[in-house]
Amino acid sequence: MKTTTKTIHLMLLCFFCSITTYGADLFVYPNAQSPDYADIQSAIDASSNGDNIYIDTASFIGNININKTLSLYPLHKGGMYTINGALTLTLINNRTIYIQGLNGGGVSSSFSGNSTDSASVILNGCEFSSTVSINSSYSIRSFIYYSTFNSTVNLDACELIGNTFNGSVSFLPNQYTGNPYPPSIKIYANNFSYTSTQLSISSAYNSNIHIANNFFYSTSNGKNISINSGSNADKIII
Repeated sequence: MKTTTKTIHLMLLCFFCSITTYGADLFVYPNAQSPDYADIQSAIDASSNGDNIYIDTASFIGNININKTLSLYPLHKGGMYTINGALTLTLINNRTIYIQGLNGGGVSSSFSGNSTDSASVILNGCEFSSTVSINSSYSIRSFIYYSTFNSTVNLDACELIGNTFNGSVSFLPNQYTGNPYPPSIKIYANNFSYTSTQLSISSAYNSNIHIANNFFYSTSNGKNISINSGSNADKIII
């Protein structure tokens, strides 16, 4: 019996090891030489899905297109890197892009897939000075933590925790009424300070919405929160 148990454990260990993959680490810093990279786009072009790119605390000039499942990190703990150019996220079904420590302008996105497909974007500890739009085709899930936005933000379904929004924030979480996976919106412990409508949610068909422990500044000519489901929403908790 003991031998059989050990054999089963060994088979399970081999199975999990066979499905576990680890991405390569690529490094970006000024004046880098091979095998490292002197600019971010070159590292992205050379990377494979699942790789990690570590970026030095420096300013990099040029437009960036992320078109793979990648994770971008600052090279130094607690540091931030700057992109002086447009950042575009090219998404397909099941693609996940993780970005940490970015000080950038704006973000735009594109999505190729069906209405029921889904991709994910994760932003952690970033700051943006221009419009951030991650809402193409209503199929992108955004998870945004401890970041600062100084202009307009447009999203689909999302989870927002600990962010500062100095511009208007709007969601279009679900334009597809037949989606079998109702979108979830979680908005916790954020600061909203726009002078007009600060948080606007439209077309929230069948959505689960939970808004809690946020700080809203008084508005001069708008609303703190505006929700228009367009159809029945399963649950709204404020």
